[in-house]
Amino acid sequence: MDIHLVVNRNILKLAGRKKWSINLLADFAGISRGYLSTLLRGKKSPTLRTLEKIANALEVEVGELFGGEK
Repeated sequence: MDIHLVVNRNILKLAGRKKWSINLLADFAGISRGYLSTLLRGKKSPTLRTLEKIANALEVEVGELFGGEK
């Protein structure tokens, strides 16, 4: 499976557990809504710093975005 799809699915799953919209996740992560949308559609690849911001917002370790356990 494509790593982008894995990360995107996990981000959406983790945000869904918090009942957060993509807009709310972007706000908590401190990234633009448009940029997050672009990432989740696979149009761009996130930097490690962006993944860290998303993980911090979701209160998980970065590895969990790749399917790893906490």
